[in-house]
Amino acid sequence: MGRRHRHVTDEDDEEKLGGDDDDGDDDVYMYPADMHPDERHAYREAVRASKAAKWNRQQEKHFVKGDAIKETMGRLISKFFIYESVSPNKADPHHFKNMIVGAQQAGMGIEPSSPYEIKHKYLDMEYKDMEVYVNIQREKWKTYGCTIMCNRWIGPTKLSIINFMVYSKGSTIFLKSIDASNNIKDNKYIYGLLKDVIKEVGKQNVVQIVTDNGSTFVKVGKLLMKKYNLYWTLCAAHCIDLMFEDIGKRKSIADVITKARKITNFIYNHSWLVAQMRKVCGGDIVHPRVTRFATNYMALGSLLKKKANLKKVFISDELARHNLSRTLIGKKVESLMFDHVYWERVGKLVSIYEALYMVLRIVDSKVIPTMPFVYELIRVMKENLIRLNAKEWVLEIIAERWDRTLKHHLHTADPTSESLSQFGNEIILFRYAKRGFGDQEAIASRSEMVPDEYYL
Repeated sequence: MGRRHRHVTDEDDEEKLGGDDDDGDDDVYMYPADMHPDERHAYREAVRASKAAKWNRQQEKHFVKGDAIKETMGRLISKFFIYESVSPNKADPHHFKNMIVGAQQAGMGIEPSSPYEIKHKYLDMEYKDMEVYVNIQREKWKTYGCTIMCNRWIGPTKLSIINFMVYSKGSTIFLKSIDASNNIKDNKYIYGLLKDVIKEVGKQNVVQIVTDNGSTFVKVGKLLMKKYNLYWTLCAAHCIDLMFEDIGKRKSIADVITKARKITNFIYNHSWLVAQMRKVCGGDIVHPRVTRFATNYMALGSLLKKKANLKKVFISDELARHNLSRTLIGKKVESLMFDHVYWERVGKLVSIYEALYMVLRIVDSKVIPTMPFVYELIRVMKENLIRLNAKEWVLEIIAERWDRTLKHHLHTADPTSESLSQFGNEIILFRYAKRGFGDQEAIASRSEMVPDEYYL
């Protein structure tokens, strides 16, 4: 027989059970009949510890079960990515996350969509939703104006595609693509394409056209400014990239780049040397292509950063015993690796390129609009180059490209939120001929002048 228990309450228990305390969360204990009152506190603590341990075990089982479910779901999702050759990066977009949340909310027993439903039913629904979105954006064009952006793409088979996008108030939509493979891309052809796009968007809505720096687009842009009340500008990122090109054409700079390519080509043309390089340097020295000419900066910067480890490769016993070290090209590259004067030139060139590259990354940003900040960026870049004691010809190249392609009154607006907001309000008043824009002289001028000239 177990020990007899009875419900005993001491003074502390009575206080806890009193009507003045609304908590009601304290435990009531059954003490053994023969327990001395002084032992009751220790007894209560032991009971509480036992209950806490039980609660912890229950929580642990709950979490273990939750982790197991999450791991199972992760394995199933990963199998789709792995065996269907889908890039793991596709798990980042919000559409994937919305799909998982929707499946969780739907619960058990819901059949997944069939390929036919995706291709027809749901594609049609998505198309209608996109039409609604585009129509909403078109309404913004009427109020805030818009920018038409033109982009060319040429594939390895000489397939030539010209894309047209429209930007307005923080949103960009893809308008259409033109297959220009069978056409001569002369002034007349490009002018006709842009004229049709302006008509489609509404000439009264177009404030600006942005194209690349090709000679054909330059000529067409100037013709469009004469015919329509709009502003034409060149792509800022393309302009910066052409600064890279102009600097790279200089004989002394071309020599530095050629020798750097000799090093990288020698390494990457021999798999054994590539393996040694990756082992010592902890990765590759050639980066994915950023832009056509900025890639030279990336490659030179990477070589300079990993120069010390590359030297270890070329003085290693493994290479000394390998046949590559006895070839003519091998000896030339090894000599180049330890050419102190050459690496000083590389360091100087990288510092110049870096000032340009910082501007390129900002103007090519997909997060914030940067055109209002172009003037300030160029000013800071020039100051950095002067501080680095850049040659006069470098500054002349930048000034020439800047004056010929990017320097416009449109970019001189104060890039503060207050001034930009005011500018937006003024554009609306200008478009609807309100307040000071409503007199006859102002209305007559608006059809002959582009917006930036109107304010000067």
